[in-house]
Amino acid sequence: MNKSHKFELSYVIASDVSSRDGIGVEIYINNEMIIEIFRDDTAMTRTITCFRNDIPLDIMEESLRIFRLKIPWEYICDAQQGDAPEPDSRRSCLSETKSRPGDL
Repeated sequence: MNKSHKFELSYVIASDVSSRDGIGVEIYINNEMIIEIFRDDTAMTRTITCFRNDIPLDIMEESLRIFRLKIPWEYICDAQQGDAPEPDSRRSCLSETKSRPGDL
C-alpha cells in the first residue's frame, strides 16, 4: 500500500548560546516543529531531537540532507584552531595550558 504524504516541509537555521552553544536546523511540517538537528560546539556532539512520534523515513532523510548541506561540519572551536575534527570526534575544545620556560 502506497501512502502519499501531503505536507509542507520547511526549515529554520537557528543558533543557541544560552543553555548550549551551537547551531542547527529546525524542521517543520505544516508550521509544526517536528525535528531539531543540532551541532553543539561545547559538547562536540551532533544530536537529533524528535518532537513527534512516527516520523516517516523520507522526512528524516531529507532533514539530515538539509543539516549536512546548511550546517558546517566543523565545530567552531576546531575551526578557530585551524584543524577540523574527524566526524564525531570527541576532542576537547578547551585550550591547552602551555607552560613557559621557568614555570614549574
